[in-house]
Amino acid sequence: MGKARRIFGWTAIGLASLIALVSSAVYGLSEARLAKTYVPATRFSHPPGDAVEGARLARVLGCTDCHGDDLTGKVMFSQEGVATLYASNLTTVVPRLSDSQFASALRDGLRPDGTGLFIMPSSRLRLLTDRETADLLAYLRTLSPRGSDRPPFSLGPLGRLGIALGKLRNEPDTLAEDALLRAAEIEGHEEGRRLAEATCAECHGADLNGSHGALKAPNLLVTAGYSASDFSILLRTGKAIGGRDLPVMSETARKRYPSLTENEVEQLHGYLLARAEAVAGN
Repeated sequence: MGKARRIFGWTAIGLASLIALVSSAVYGLSEARLAKTYVPATRFSHPPGDAVEGARLARVLGCTDCHGDDLTGKVMFSQEGVATLYASNLTTVVPRLSDSQFASALRDGLRPDGTGLFIMPSSRLRLLTDRETADLLAYLRTLSPRGSDRPPFSLGPLGRLGIALGKLRNEPDTLAEDALLRAAEIEGHEEGRRLAEATCAECHGADLNGSHGALKAPNLLVTAGYSASDFSILLRTGKAIGGRDLPVMSETARKRYPSLTENEVEQLHGYLLARAEAVAGN
């Protein structure tokens, strides 16, 4: 019995040591990944933008979905043992950023110190032009600071493990991984393609072929069944053909897409139809 106890004791000590060693390795690797810095790809230079147009873009791009209706930030994700992540208070953060730092946060997913942001959808916002970036910045600079800064995100052991294994990626790493994954090019529909990637890819995937995660958003080939009128109604009211409400899409459309111009709706519909026709012809 004494020998068995000794064996059990040494086994327990060995397991505890192994767990401590693995935990230390995961912590160290996750910290290294979090501290990694990147060189901004965005080279932003533009005269002051139009704040009114910037406010429209903020609605179309869904800035309030993440940063709250008043853009003072909110909890974006919280799961015990994984992480708690906050969207920042844009009314207090933006005044501290230079124009180029703002553009880099938006389009490269980088903080001013060069480390990577999480959740920020730079994979689609990278498609914004300098003019659009300047307009959005002009609008945000009109907002008076209110509230306080949101706390930095906190990580649990599972979150650190996900970062160490590369399962939880920051935005610059996501951009590097997905750089070649884009919607199909259709001659004559370049602007429609850019609009689709900037406004639809968040849910429907970078190539618009649909997502298979929790959203289960369909391949946007489904728009082949929408006339110009049906498509406009969907974007303006959230009502699909037959007056149906769709999961996620209906609420998103009602909040964001009434702010699209008629020309933008036409460009978007034209591209999605041409994309469907190109697939059908292959």
